[in-house]
Amino acid sequence: MRKKTLLKAVGGGVVLMLVQVLLIGAYVKPARAVEPIKIGVILPFTGPMADYGPLGKDGIKFRLDEANYKVAGKPIKLIIEDGATDTSMSLQKAKKLVEVDKVKVIIGPIHSGVATGLAPYFVEKKVIDIGLMDHPLEITKFGSVLLYPGTLYSVGVPLGWYAYDKLGYRKITTLGADYVAGYRFVGGTIDMFKERGGTLIAKQWAPFGTADFGPYLPSLKKADAVVIWTIAGDLARFLRQYREFGLKMPVLIPEAAALRSANMEEIGDFIAGVVGCLDYTWRIDNPSNKRFVAGFEGKFGRKPDRDHANSYTATSIVLAALEATKGDTTYEKLKQAILGLRMETPQGPLSFTPSGIAITNRYICEARVVKGAYVWDPIYIYSDVRDPRE
Repeated sequence: MRKKTLLKAVGGGVVLMLVQVLLIGAYVKPARAVEPIKIGVILPFTGPMADYGPLGKDGIKFRLDEANYKVAGKPIKLIIEDGATDTSMSLQKAKKLVEVDKVKVIIGPIHSGVATGLAPYFVEKKVIDIGLMDHPLEITKFGSVLLYPGTLYSVGVPLGWYAYDKLGYRKITTLGADYVAGYRFVGGTIDMFKERGGTLIAKQWAPFGTADFGPYLPSLKKADAVVIWTIAGDLARFLRQYREFGLKMPVLIPEAAALRSANMEEIGDFIAGVVGCLDYTWRIDNPSNKRFVAGFEGKFGRKPDRDHANSYTATSIVLAALEATKGDTTYEKLKQAILGLRMETPQGPLSFTPSGIAITNRYICEARVVKGAYVWDPIYIYSDVRDPRE
């Protein structure tokens, strides 16, 4: 009898414990999953600038790999869209990122015209946009687009200084692409050269896709140097025809990053001795760039170009700002965090003006052969370059 009573007591205790466990479980809510911080990207994978998309994507993902896709203790979700270098399509993709994916910060687009077209939408929706290439100064009036690495005009500014101060040139002639980037790149060089006391002999503009520069070459007046900028394929044709025509004036390129490693190899000896201004070359000698180049080469088996470095740094800007806000993506907090950044990048020191334009180093480089391949080799550094019109 006592044995049965004991068994009942034990059994009753077990049942009571099970009931208590079930009741506790009913009141304990499962831990909520941490919402990821979403970073949107608009790059061209189709259209006239389709070759830029994969390069930008590699630089962005490489930086996020370094961060293990986490920032401020939160996971990162990367959402990449193809804008096809088309304003209408890029706007559709921007709306999808903002209104469907609920993204608060976007990297890209690359093309300055497309970026200008999207700027009113970004400011309306309180979305931060980080550039990947230089944009017009006028875009800063919208407030939502932060210009990295700078403005179109500021690209050519150091080359004007260098041509007059260091090379001793007093007369230049120019040939530029007949659209806004050509006007600004070449214009920055011309204005600074003239401001120093130099003389512009003549200037010409050629449309994109010029197959034959022969008609322009006789009009390149005798000067100390010729300043040229257009897209990579046109630059390659110009340099070949220029040398074949027997012209000897030194060639200066305000935005020489247009010629990547592959373009330089294609041009070959025609590019030897050309001097250009760049925001990035893998030959930059600083600790941050050495780490970047070693890591990139280890992952991809090649040296990085400007497009890899710019997308890597743009992503670093976003990550640094999110760390500063502890993951808060509120428009004003994130914008102020970016404007307050002081950071080291592969390009060198980076900060921003109050209007959101990056202050960076610019490198005067010469096209030289290094280990059997043509590269842009730095020969002079201009620190903390900004748009003098700001």
